[in-house]
Amino acid sequence: ISIAGMSFSEASEYLKTRVSRQMIGVEIGISVGRLRSINVFVSGEAQISGMYSVSGLSNVSQLLYVAGGITDIGSLRNIQIRRANEIIATFDLYELLARGNAENDIRLQSGDVVFIPTIKKSVYVDGAIRRPGKYELKDKEVMSDLIDLAGGFSNRAYLKQVYIERYDHDSDVPSIINLDLTDDEQMDYKISDGDIIRIARVTD
Repeated sequence: ISIAGMSFSEASEYLKTRVSRQMIGVEIGISVGRLRSINVFVSGEAQISGMYSVSGLSNVSQLLYVAGGITDIGSLRNIQIRRANEIIATFDLYELLARGNAENDIRLQSGDVVFIPTIKKSVYVDGAIRRPGKYELKDKEVMSDLIDLAGGFSNRAYLKQVYIERYDHDSDVPSIINLDLTDDEQMDYKISDGDIIRIARVTD
């Protein structure tokens, strides 16, 4: 009896139905005796790249844990799952860590490749913000997306005075951009890679 591709509950129900039809008066109980192992490959910016033999019920986040996590230059937002040389899903670890959304934390299959590319765009936010630090941003994400990832402003944030320190390869000194985030339009300001955002704090 082939049950490939079924969940445990679906396979259980299917087997019970088959037995009841072919062996009248017989009832069965079904349990999993042993999970088979699958071989998956981790490449790119993992701490320990290579082939791993993991449980057949493993998902992407569990494999990243087994591989020791992601390097400092590895992307947490564009983790690619490749099956038969095609990208079947992209896993955003920020969604799981910051919002509890595990939508694309899919179950792996034997032969899958999990590829971790390098970061394309990262910025640093400091000052009157709940979670100051370095954040990776996707191409179309703007100031409001960064503020959301960083947990929002602290209650002493002075939104009329937000500085962006931006470095240009063609200039010896950084340029300073002043934003007023009480203006909704400026919340859509596009941030560049390497920007340092400083949010002023209201003093006593």
